[in-house]
Amino acid sequence: MTLSELSVQIDTDKPTAIYVFAHNKGLQPVGMLRLEINEPAGWIGALFVEEPYRGKGVGKQLLNRAFDLCREMGKTLVALTVADKNEGAQRLYKSLGFAPFMAGHEGYMQYIKTL
Repeated sequence: MTLSELSVQIDTDKPTAIYVFAHNKGLQPVGMLRLEINEPAGWIGALFVEEPYRGKGVGKQLLNRAFDLCREMGKTLVALTVADKNEGAQRLYKSLGFAPFMAGHEGYMQYIKTL
């Protein structure tokens, strides 16, 4: 699925937080990703796609934009945490090169990707 636009906004209260929004052709937001830029890596703090748009490439587009932003800021790693039961998200992350890194708090796994 090709979206009409991906937009990026920096949180003015927390400049290390960057939000990437996916918009449909009517310019309504259908997905959102929050990226934290830390040392030494980028951290995907949240990724959400509206139900009708799931499985259509929106999450992949949001993540690829986050990877580009990390590279632009000189980061070589990006990481995230995903629930053990969220198999769809795990498949997406693995398809984009993430690998399980370590167990997070109960029921969660941390994943990491080299850029």
